[in-house]
Amino acid sequence: GTYAIAGLSAAEYEGRFAPWEHNSDNGTGFLPEYYDDVSDGGEATPVPVAFEELVSGIDADLEIGGSIAGTVTGDGAPLKGVMIEAYDDVTDRWYSTYTAADGTYEIDAMFPGEYVVDFDAWEYNNTYDTSFLEEYYDDARMWDEATLVPVDVAEHTPGIDADLEIGGTISGTVTG
Repeated sequence: GTYAIAGLSAAEYEGRFAPWEHNSDNGTGFLPEYYDDVSDGGEATPVPVAFEELVSGIDADLEIGGSIAGTVTGDGAPLKGVMIEAYDDVTDRWYSTYTAADGTYEIDAMFPGEYVVDFDAWEYNNTYDTSFLEEYYDDARMWDEATLVPVDVAEHTPGIDADLEIGGTISGTVTG
């Protein structure tokens, strides 16, 4: 679609094309970008604007991002409300979502990279009085033991699943 931003002061501007509302309304997974075709604002080409000047041709051709999806279960049943986080420590990009009632999740509009995927049941445990343990893909207890999940532009990666285990319990009485 076309756009115009009017009423600008004379200055240099950083053009950012952020399709989040479009993605949400239309089920698309376009990646944001800065002018001129870069993903990092520090690399953006400045757009100089003078008073009473029309600067045209500041266009973008957005790419479809990658996506991951899976199902989270615990004790043989789907878990609703488990937080899924995907982090690429090379690019410092972070994405998160929660599982649906059937235990499924999907994270889309992801930049290419290799991601650590974390299945965090802390909120689930507090809501449902359970003790499922956090884990990283693929059955890892620690961040540095996780299997990295590759994400490519316009590629869907299903099967990033987890079956969370129930943790142990310590109990007792304190007197004084």
